[in-house]
Amino acid sequence: MRIFIHGVDTYLGKVLVSELRKVDGGFHRVFGTVSQGVEGAPKVVKRIVHRDDPKKAKKMIETLQSCKVIVIDLFSCTLEDLHFAIKALKVDPTQSPPKPTGELEGEVTFVLISSAGVWANTEASQPDGFLKESDWQRRQPIPGAMYEQWEG
Repeated sequence: MRIFIHGVDTYLGKVLVSELRKVDGGFHRVFGTVSQGVEGAPKVVKRIVHRDDPKKAKKMIETLQSCKVIVIDLFSCTLEDLHFAIKALKVDPTQSPPKPTGELEGEVTFVLISSAGVWANTEASQPDGFLKESDWQRRQPIPGAMYEQWEG
């Protein structure tokens, strides 16, 4: 299976590469982006892509569309990075709710990893003080935190 991980050179990215690459009797193929530089990426990553220019962006789109699993960590990602990945999967992220803009050849599992900081100021909807999965639209980050860009 082909797996795309945004930020393979980050601490979390390296752990994800190590764990997601493993499969009984073999290995999955891992592709991704880097935050700091190619020298920090695990050697097992098959291809490092980025969207610095139109030709490289096209290659990144092709790579994203060829993967069955895409993992993006919101801590090491910008809103532009996230929108680029979603658009590559033929969905318009600016619509509410997001609207398909085409068809992909197969199913894709899109995993977004957030932080507890994204939910830090959200008031619990349950008497026990816990948040439920359905509370995601009400999430409130700490004012001034980098997570404010993910609100709403």
